[in-house]
Amino acid sequence: YLPQEDFELLLSKLNMLLPKGSAVAFDYPDENTFTEKAGIRTKKQLALAAQANEKILAGYSYSLLESILSKNNFIISRHLTPDNITIEYFGEYNNANPANKITAFDNVNYCIAVKI
Repeated sequence: YLPQEDFELLLSKLNMLLPKGSAVAFDYPDENTFTEKAGIRTKKQLALAAQANEKILAGYSYSLLESILSKNNFIISRHLTPDNITIEYFGEYNNANPANKITAFDNVNYCIAVKI
């Protein structure tokens, strides 16, 4: 995951390359990823990533993400939190298999942003 400076640079380049109406989809760690509020799976993921030299370098709040995107001519058209992801993508399975529920990954959100 990119630090804020690199993420902004990527969006700046995409802004120059993509036509209006183009969409980019990505996931990102939330602002609680590096705090005590992080989920157990997130803490394990951070440790595993660090061992593999693949550090997760930043987490973003919704408002910060919105601001960064706006500066680069993008708006959020769809945003899903882990709870939303669990309901939308795993809800039917979880209803049919209550003993073996699947949940989205802690502290990871999905975003679709559209160039304006």
